[in-house]
Amino acid sequence: LNNVRELKNAETVTNRIYALENFSFSYAFGSVTQSNIQLESYIYETTRGSIAYNYQPDPLIITPFRNWGIFNSKYFQLFKDFNLNFAPSLVSARMDIDRSFMRTQNRNDQLTTTGVDPLFQKSFYMNRFYSLNWDLTENLSFDLSSSVNAIVDEPEGDLDTDAKIDSLRNNIKKLGRTTNYNQQAVINYKVPLEKIPLTDWISADFRYEATYSWMTGAIGQKDTLGNVIQNSRNQSISGKLDLVQ
Repeated sequence: LNNVRELKNAETVTNRIYALENFSFSYAFGSVTQSNIQLESYIYETTRGSIAYNYQPDPLIITPFRNWGIFNSKYFQLFKDFNLNFAPSLVSARMDIDRSFMRTQNRNDQLTTTGVDPLFQKSFYMNRFYSLNWDLTENLSFDLSSSVNAIVDEPEGDLDTDAKIDSLRNNIKKLGRTTNYNQQAVINYKVPLEKIPLTDWISADFRYEATYSWMTGAIGQKDTLGNVIQNSRNQSISGKLDLVQ
């Protein structure tokens, strides 16, 4: 089941932050079983799912000086067009779940399983993603995004006891054990030089980007240096001169 959601009818449905149309769901399950003279049983199962939320509010833009006669001159166009947007452009969040389980039970030379323990290979990931896009003004935009990678620790072997099942449920409720976290913030500003008669042949853009990342250290490794934290900052300015104009 991929991207199951309720479609929005723009003519009859009000755009609300809690509307069901903002959510979408996906789910997939696969299973492989085998047995032969060497394998008493082989089971491989995969489970994947996701819940996504996307909300695009209606713009809430005000231009307080639009109707002020004092700013009708082209030299005051910058003030007349001053605007603010009080609603974000996009708010989104998504959680992905990916679990795989493999159990291999080999036979011994007597074609039985006596004295042969089953082999297990398991992984359980729970990742989350968040983003916010906001056009604060016509020339200024702000974007924020982050991601969280987590592992849900499972007890060893089969989940054949209540204690093991309870342990797995508690780890799921905690949304797993975070292993990586990344965050990025970007500000873009278009300098409104085109609104000034003396500089309408010049254009300039400013970009500011900041990142932060956190990565957990290895568990049980005596010589580990612990968690790793990194951050960065980048600033750039680009411009253009239209000499023909």
